[in-house]
Amino acid sequence: MTTAYRLLGPIAVLEEGREIRIGAPRLRTLLAALLVNANQTVTASELVHWLWGGEPPAQPQRALHTAVFRLRGLLGPTTQLETVAGGYRLRLQSGQLDLDRFRQLVAAGTADSLTKALRLWNGEPLTGALDHPVVVDQRAVLVEQWLRVTEQLIDARLEQNEHNELIADLTALTKQYPLRERFWAQLMLALHRSSRQADALAAYQELAELLREELGIDPGEEVRRLHQLVLSGEEARGPDWQVHRQLPIDIGDFVGRYDEADAIVDRLTSPSGVPVVTISGPPGAGKTALAVRVAHRLRDEYPDGQWFVRLEGAGDSEKNPCEVLRGLLELAGAEVLTGDVDTLSARLRSLLAGRRVLILLDDAKDSQQVRPLLPGSRDSAVLVTSRNDLAGLSVLDSALGTTVAVLEEDEAVDLLRAVIGAARVDREPAAAAELARLCGHLPLALRIAASHLAGRPEESIASYAEQLRGGDRLFALSLIGEPDAAVEVAFHRSYVALTPDSQRLFALLGVVPGPDVTAEAAAALLGTTPVVAGRLLDTLVTANLLVRQQDRYRMHDLLRLYAEQRAAVADDVDDAWARLCEWYLRTADAATQHAYMPSVRLTPPLGGSAPASAHWLEDEEANLVAVIKRAAERGPYETAWRLADVLRQYLTLQHRVDPWRTAVMAGLAAARTTSHLGGQGAMLHSLGALQFISGDNAAAIASGEQAAELYHRAGFGLGYAALLCNLGMAHDDQGESERAAELLRRGVDALREYDQPAALVNALNSLSNVECNLGDLEAALAAAEEAVATAPDERSRTISLFNRGVALRLLGELHEAERDLAEAAQSVDDALPLQYESALLYADLGYLEEAESWARQALTRSRGNGQPWHEAASLNALGTIYRRRGRWNAAVRFHQAAGGIARSNGHRATVAESVLGLAAADLGQGQGERAGDLARQALLAARRLGHRILACRALLLLAVLEPAAGHAAEAAALQEETGYRPSWTAPAAGG
Repeated sequence: MTTAYRLLGPIAVLEEGREIRIGAPRLRTLLAALLVNANQTVTASELVHWLWGGEPPAQPQRALHTAVFRLRGLLGPTTQLETVAGGYRLRLQSGQLDLDRFRQLVAAGTADSLTKALRLWNGEPLTGALDHPVVVDQRAVLVEQWLRVTEQLIDARLEQNEHNELIADLTALTKQYPLRERFWAQLMLALHRSSRQADALAAYQELAELLREELGIDPGEEVRRLHQLVLSGEEARGPDWQVHRQLPIDIGDFVGRYDEADAIVDRLTSPSGVPVVTISGPPGAGKTALAVRVAHRLRDEYPDGQWFVRLEGAGDSEKNPCEVLRGLLELAGAEVLTGDVDTLSARLRSLLAGRRVLILLDDAKDSQQVRPLLPGSRDSAVLVTSRNDLAGLSVLDSALGTTVAVLEEDEAVDLLRAVIGAARVDREPAAAAELARLCGHLPLALRIAASHLAGRPEESIASYAEQLRGGDRLFALSLIGEPDAAVEVAFHRSYVALTPDSQRLFALLGVVPGPDVTAEAAAALLGTTPVVAGRLLDTLVTANLLVRQQDRYRMHDLLRLYAEQRAAVADDVDDAWARLCEWYLRTADAATQHAYMPSVRLTPPLGGSAPASAHWLEDEEANLVAVIKRAAERGPYETAWRLADVLRQYLTLQHRVDPWRTAVMAGLAAARTTSHLGGQGAMLHSLGALQFISGDNAAAIASGEQAAELYHRAGFGLGYAALLCNLGMAHDDQGESERAAELLRRGVDALREYDQPAALVNALNSLSNVECNLGDLEAALAAAEEAVATAPDERSRTISLFNRGVALRLLGELHEAERDLAEAAQSVDDALPLQYESALLYADLGYLEEAESWARQALTRSRGNGQPWHEAASLNALGTIYRRRGRWNAAVRFHQAAGGIARSNGHRATVAESVLGLAAADLGQGQGERAGDLARQALLAARRLGHRILACRALLLLAVLEPAAGHAAEAAALQEETGYRPSWTAPAAGG
């Protein structure tokens, strides 16, 4: 089934030619936002701006989720509208979207393809979307594209001598867009070539009067030149031509950039594309080397000359376009004219008309420096290199923009191999890769390093890499007496070309410890607004000192070292660092208030402003952890441990074990540096929770006991009560369920003294879990029911329903258990225990396929999150499911794997569960003697642990193996005491 989408007119969706009605304007706007950015991630914050402008609803994330859900329903199940990290993405095939087909046809550049492209338009684009600012702006962008393509098509038809045919259309266009001079120029040219000079001059007069009345200006250079052409009736004859071949030598050991070079050659040799290409990138990235390599490949295509001009744009003494134009006119053998830049530029275009010349403009400052130097026809081509992003040439002149970054690792090593020899690199491949990394894969740095090694054949690559690692790397990456062969000099030239405000921002970015920044973080550094900071960040992107990825900005490793040097001598760096730390702390606190606020936390709410993105914590995680580490090393120390405290619940619920460990250890060191009792308690509290979910229960208990003591000394009673409960959970996992129950009952009683329902619910749920293990199912059910009734939020209610469902399953109330677990499963909180407990429930109900689906989900997530005891529980659940299918060998493998993991992590109850599973599998395979031995092992373990349900199950299995041994009576007594009702009976021995 083929689905087509339309934006170039009314927003529409066509399925097999039939329109799918999308009545709600907000849903049409959502579809438009996704289509404009088809096959790209559109962030939640961007979509909120599309759908609600500056007035989002109270819960924009939930409202957006609802809108996406509704749109999916309208578009149908085959539509690939994906939820991805950071937002949503609509996947389309080539040609499904009219805007995509429009751009493909425009890229072809022929009169026929341009005509077809414009026929795709059906009125004003994005018709039917809400007129929020972002929609209006996008509509203006699309209309501008239509206008430019219209101009291109008219140019193409003028070249085909369709002058008379175009006059009516151009007259209409000048009326519709009276201030667009290009249409007037095309109209004058069509009239002139149709021998209607009087009408052409009248058109000029009409435009001149209009511009003076409306804007107080005269017509532009192109229109004035055409005016003179009409007045003169003929064009001036050009001078005698002189051929010059000025390209620098091609580098023999050039490496990489093959795709970029091919794309540039394709553009410059294409009969339809505009033959102008810009190559931008950071200092030292090899822009000129790539341009020279391409220019040498194209020499034969441009027999009238290859010109090379250094524009000196990296410093503060860039060449004036007039100066460059006079030089180029002299090259062409023309009389050098006096006059302004427009006059000289027009003269150059006239001289280049009909000539095939390749012009390489090296190290341009900006588009304004380059634009007067461009030819006026497609016969000649221009290659431009610049440290700055020459986006203006791409937008206004249809140039192909190519950005070169650092080399890939294999290319970087190949460059070393090309300079110092393959044999030397191949003797030390690991050291060569490390040297390439230390050079940041930057071509200039790599060539300097390779030159150093080439002059010292006795030195090993490893020893030189060690020198770079331990010393001043930027200073080391330079050649004495060669200022152009120094990484720091290359960086400095770009730095000094910045405005003072941009220089200050670049220097302050040297104190940022994380991998990237946003405009908001930069605003905190600068002490200004995000709008101002964003503009300054974009100046650094334009200078190729930063790379922008959506709303985040990243710096190359060697540039970061240079920024750190600038920060070391900056005036207000300490204040900037303090502002950044305070902003991260307050914003992280605000971001955790809704979904990640734990029931017990030492750090009080700090009153920060909530970030716009619902995914801010995920996006900023690496930066937040980096700030904690840096603050623990250099201060402010309180920020380090408080930020780690604020992030505890987020890191817990997102199962971010490694960053959690880094953050909590750094925070603990910071709290100990200042001997802050509460801070140390908070960090040990967090560390204990981390150790608990990582399976190190002994360490978790030790940390929890220390944290409880520190909380008690610091007067944090609520924290002390909560830690009693945490310790109870840890003891339960150690198999010490009686001790666990005693601690949890004390914790629950203590928590009743505080108005903290979330903390109390957590404690009740833990108590319910322990009571289940001990076999006091009625007490477990009572605790869970109180938790359900008390739960203050969706997440805690979900966990409470889960615990009640567990108790009900063991009591034999399977359908009531299914009701609770099904409701819990509807929550956004897809806790791992919920998944494998659901697997066991559906196995009891006989729904084995659904059971396996739940168990495998739990297994996949537990393996990805470093939580071994959940992995073991998931494997035991799979073993149970496969036993009930009679697939005994597979069941054995699952139970054996579960037992191995549980033993290595000290989870005795899970070990006993795996042993009992193996016993049941052996029984199913007719291995009665071995099944009996294993069942007795499980029974002994269950009795030592005090786990009466597990003991009862072991007795029931032994009763099948040894009917006369009294096991059935013991099992019946335990069922009477506990209320346990097994839903599945072990097979008879041998079957």
